[in-house]
Amino acid sequence: MNYYYRGMSSLDLMPGETALDPAADPFGAHRELFTNYCLALKSLCDGGFEFDVVDTCINPLSRIVGWPLRDLASASIDFTPDYEDAASYAANFAGSQLKHNLWIIVNTLPVKLYLTEEVRNDLTAEAKRPHRPVVLKVCSKSAVFTPTAFGDIVKLARPLKYGDIEEIIEL
Repeated sequence: MNYYYRGMSSLDLMPGETALDPAADPFGAHRELFTNYCLALKSLCDGGFEFDVVDTCINPLSRIVGWPLRDLASASIDFTPDYEDAASYAANFAGSQLKHNLWIIVNTLPVKLYLTEEVRNDLTAEAKRPHRPVVLKVCSKSAVFTPTAFGDIVKLARPLKYGDIEEIIEL
């Protein structure tokens, strides 16, 4: 039997019968702030400002800032057929690559933007939550999935119930 996996923080699982819901907004009150911050950064890059963002690899800001903008524009919850990728994601990004990318930017940006401190404060509060990385294991034949344009990656098409999850693997 084949499976899809989702690496995340167990704190981001919903209470009740539903574990994950693609209609729920995980960024909620932060969405507008994060979007405006990324648009300001993109505007700077479009005007010629550039610096290298150093994380697990080095990428120019103009490339990095596109990732949070893409994530903020999409409400999808992705799953991969690769367990190791999901486990790495859960361990390295504390359940949110968007917040991780923003955290790296606000802490390395060599210029002060009016939104930097507000974004940093929101991310710092989030980072104080204890992170418990887990990988969700769901049968690939489950009706909750729909294909994406990203190869083997699938996304939730409807809410994922706890009963749909084969296993929650704690890391």
